[in-house]
Parts: sequence; structure tokens; C-alpha cells
Amino acid sequence: FALTAVCAPFLYGWVPGLPSLNSLPSSLPSSESGGREEYKAFQAVFICQPTLRATINRRAKETKLRKRTAVSAGMFNDVESLSAGLATNALLRSESASSRPANDSSGDSGPHRRSKRFLSYPRFVEVMLVADSKMVEHHGSNLQHYILTLMSIVSSIYKDPSVGNLINIVIVKLVIINHESDGPDISFNAQITLKNFCIWQQSQNILDDNHQSHHDTAILITRRTLCCCCCKGLAELGTVCDPYRSCSISEDNGLSTAFTIAHELGHVFNMPHDDSNKCKEDGVKIQQHVMAPTLNYNTNPWMWSKCSRKYITEFLDTGYGECLLDEPVSRPHSLSQPLPGQIYDVNKQCELIFGQGTQVCPYMVSGCRRLWCTSPEGAQRGCRTQHMPWADGTDCSPGKHCKHGLCIAKEHDATPVEGAWGVWSPFGTCSRTCGGGIKMAVRECNRPVPRNGGMYCVGRRMKFRSCNSEPCSKQKKDFREEQCAAFDGRHFNINGLPPNVRWVPKYSGILMKDRCKLFCRVAGSTAYYQLRDRVTDGTPCGPDTNDICVQGLCRQAGCDHVLNSKARRDKCGVCGGDNSSCKTVAGTFNIVHYGYNDVVRIPSGATNIDVRQHSYSGKPEDDNYLGKTSNLWIKETSFLCTSSFCLNIVSCLLSSYVLVHILFIKNFLHL
Repeated sequence: FALTAVCAPFLYGWVPGLPSLNSLPSSLPSSESGGREEYKAFQAVFICQPTLRATINRRAKETKLRKRTAVSAGMFNDVESLSAGLATNALLRSESASSRPANDSSGDSGPHRRSKRFLSYPRFVEVMLVADSKMVEHHGSNLQHYILTLMSIVSSIYKDPSVGNLINIVIVKLVIINHESDGPDISFNAQITLKNFCIWQQSQNILDDNHQSHHDTAILITRRTLCCCCCKGLAELGTVCDPYRSCSISEDNGLSTAFTIAHELGHVFNMPHDDSNKCKEDGVKIQQHVMAPTLNYNTNPWMWSKCSRKYITEFLDTGYGECLLDEPVSRPHSLSQPLPGQIYDVNKQCELIFGQGTQVCPYMVSGCRRLWCTSPEGAQRGCRTQHMPWADGTDCSPGKHCKHGLCIAKEHDATPVEGAWGVWSPFGTCSRTCGGGIKMAVRECNRPVPRNGGMYCVGRRMKFRSCNSEPCSKQKKDFREEQCAAFDGRHFNINGLPPNVRWVPKYSGILMKDRCKLFCRVAGSTAYYQLRDRVTDGTPCGPDTNDICVQGLCRQAGCDHVLNSKARRDKCGVCGGDNSSCKTVAGTFNIVHYGYNDVVRIPSGATNIDVRQHSYSGKPEDDNYLGKTSNLWIKETSFLCTSSFCLNIVSCLLSSYVLVHILFIKNFLHL
């Protein structure tokens, strides 16, 4: 692996039971959740694990009037995607990766409490704020006031209505590390620093969410230069309620550090970069806001893009922010402060960025959009900028001050306005033409839109209705199969996949909480990938349930394909039936004839089949094999089964490829 200046996360690997492996292919897919990934080569299982599921975060370019340094945008690839050619994030798995039962969610960082979904709740992000010893050296006695000013800016950014949720930033602990030995090991390597900080913050936390010293996320601010000057912060995606990984680091760079902190916290909330493939898929024009990969003149860092709003809302609605629902017992540090420009004038803002003695450049006083500073002497003489705006509240002209990059009148009305819900939209189009689709209606917090820090609306924002519930024709493909087949012929530049690759649904080995993600298997292979974050609304959660997926969540439905219906099939397989349309057939087979024996022909549509072996002695005996065949099984493989194991009678070998079929036989026949 060649590491570039973009601070991309590296992978390390090992072979179970063997010494360490030093090199791995660099084209492996990135995991959406930062978990383990496996691939097979040379008949051995290799496990490839990211040291940290890191994202490339904020960079700032320094521009001088005398010498302009050009930076190639191609250097800063977003590592959230599988590869440059993959439009959707795909996750590689193998059959051996599914060692846990499908309903086992232990060790997951997913939802751990149930609450009503698709409602806007007040969320309280309990933050442990940490400043390292380099911050103490640079800011001295003003440090606490300075970092609380930064967090006040962060709080205001998360109160902007464009985020689409009611997010409250609360500082529950403020830790100032006066001596390096008292805190985590911090170095120029951003990834290692993040890893060390995440481990250290665990020791400072109390897992009881109701305890006053509990924090939901930890933020480190450091004066050290991170990752060779190109990386201003680092965080893992979607970890806000994970006590082991909910952490981020940001390099201090003056008051604009607040934008970096807000950006990194956005990653913790599962927001991708504004220019990522995910946002391009959203079908809207790319907007450069808080989650822009680079802070420059065209960035609006006070607002959120539609893509950011979409992903944080989906993340919270899917239950990954349940730890944020409890209001803190106490708020030891207030974030209600004057505007930062009223505290730090424009010259002080220059000093916070470039050091003591720097002042605003007299030749580049071009308003609030970009701060140019100059040093009176030394090698850094001349005007320079890091494309940061003047802080809100900075005097920009007589009777005016800066607000979000604009010079406006000071008497401009800044009274907080609370938001209120608008009217419900009409129900949209049905997600399916048959088999039980979903219509959705939404409402916006726009009558009025909250302003000046006013509260965002609380309550239901989506409602759903079933539609087209009549059964599909038998000739129609399974709905999940259709969604996988839509990717036929797309190999995403994954090594080993043919150009005519065919995709089929993957059901077994998927965690319960992931059943509404689109996992597809390569036909004829055990490798499977997550091709979409969620299946289309109305897709059954699995082959063994009537429940259906709605906005990425498995919701109760009946056999009539209606949401929230309690209709169930009777023992005859009739939806809502009374068990009168079928009969129970029972019998025994007691003929002693060595070799193959035809026992019974099971008619199509038979259910609840129970086959038992009884011995004369009453003791458990297992000396008979049960074989089940059909046209499909003859094509693929056939088995001889006992209560303990099954034998593949075609090749006389039991391979992992047929495990799912064996489990199906055992469950079907109650062996």
C-alpha cells in the first residue's frame, strides 16, 4: 500500500493461525461500518481490517500573494467509496464471514433502544471536549474561553434549520491536558492519534447513559500539525452512540476550527462529504456546505447540504442515535456567548491563525468572505489567507458587522424564531406495482422556518400507507431478486468478477438489523456485497416473514401485504384462512429393505412436514438417511440427511456453498 499525503486509512492483515502478512492488495473494498472484511485466495482465508474507518477530512490551503501553490484536487479522494469506479458502496463478504446467527446483534453499534421512527425528536449530544498540552502552550489562560467560543459556533451550526433535526450540543466535560503524559499519545499521524484518543476517552467515560459524567462523543482539539499539513481533522463514519469509536480530532486553526469540528462531528453522524458519490446519487446539484471536503471561498460552512440532511435524518430515523434522546442532568459549561467577532477582533483572528504580531492585510480588506492577514517582518512577510471567513460579529464597516460572510447592519433583527410544521404533502407514487408497495407523505418545518437559533420542529415528519397489495403473478421475479438483477453486468472494477456478472439475493447470514439493506451474491459464488444502503420500500424483510422494509426499517405487515396488518396464513397456507382447506396426512414406513427406498411423495404446497425415526429399543439411533430431491435439487445437488448431518450425494463432499440448502432441508423437515 502506498500512502499519499491525503492521510488515507491503511489496512493490515493476518492469516488466522499463521504469522503476520505484510502485504495485501490495495483494491479491496472499504467497509461501510468499519468492520472486518474477508476475501479468499490460495485456499486460505485472509482477513483485511481497517485500523480505523477513517474519512479524509478538512484541509485548508494557504495562499500567498507572492507565491501561489496549486493543489491537485485529484489528491483528495474520498475514501468512503469502494473505488473510483464504484457509484455505490459495496461491502465484500464471504460465506465464512457469517459466523453469527442472523438474529444476533451482539457487538454491533447499531440501535440499542426502540422508539418510534420518522419523528423529529430533540437530540442532546453530550460532549467531552479535550484540549492538549500544545493548546495550553499556545493559548495560555485564555484557552478555556477560546475552546468554548469554538463550541458555541459549532452549536449554532447544528441549530441551523438546514440540518433538518433538533440537535443540541452540550459540553458535559471539559478536559485540559497540561502535561503530555496525562493524556493520549498525540502525534502528526492523524490516524494513530485518533486511534489513541478513542482508546483513551473510553477510560474517561461512564457507560451509564443517565450518569452526569457520561459523554456520547469525545472531541480532541490539538495544535499539532496533523498528517503532513493536508489533514485538518479525522473521524469515523456513523459512530455517535458507539462508546468505543464515537470520537474525532481537529487541528486548531483559529476560529475557523469550529467549522472543522462541526465537519468531523458530521462524519460521526454518518454524513459523507458533499462531493461524494452518495451525494451525486441523490440527484441534486452538488452543494459545498459544512461537509465540503475543502474549506474555500465557495464554501458555505454555516449551512448543511440537502445530502447532509438526508443522511443524518436517515441515520437517526433508523435508530442509530438513541443515546442522544436523554437530556443531560446538568450543563456545567454554557455555550450562550456573544458573537465570536465581538470577542476577538479581526487582528486577533489573524493572530489565532498565523501567530503573534499578524494583522489584517490593509490591501485585502474585501469584506467578510475571506480573511487576509500580514506579518510585519520575517520570512512570512506579505499577505496570505487560508480562505477562512471573518468571524460573525466582526466589525466590517461603520454600523455593520459580519454575519455568515456578509456585511450586514448591526440592528438587523436577530430575535430567535421557533419553527412550526407545514401542511402534509399528498401521498406519493406507490413503490411497487403489486405485492404490497408503500406510499409516503411528508411535511416540512417551514411555517415558519426556525431562524436565529430558534427550535426546530418536534413530531412526526413522515407517514406511510400501503398500496397495490394484490399478489404478483407467479411469472414475476421476486422483488429483491429484481433489485439485485438490476446490477447484472456491473462488476464495479472488483478483481475476479466477470463483465457479465449476475447478481442474486443474499438472505442467509445477514444480521437482523441489516435485512433492509440490499445484499446481493455473485451467482455461482459465496462472495456477496452490499449494493445499496436500503432496499426499495415494500420489499419483504426476508423469505421467512411477511414484514416489509420501509425507509430502511423492517416494519410489521400481514400476509395480505398491508402495513401494520395482523393477517396471517393458516396451516393450509391460506392468508386469513380457517384451516378448513387442507387435511393432515400421517403414516409410518416400517419396511426393512437395504438400499434406496421410496417412502412418500410429498405433494406441492405441503407444509409443517414432520419426519421422525423411532427405534425398537427406544434409544436414539441414527442409522438411516433421508434423501430429498426435486428437479431443482437434481440440477444443483442432492443430499442424504440424518438428524446430525447431511451428505452431498453428488460429490460426496460437504461444501460451504450448500450450507444454506442444508439448513433449509433441516428446518423444512424438522430433523
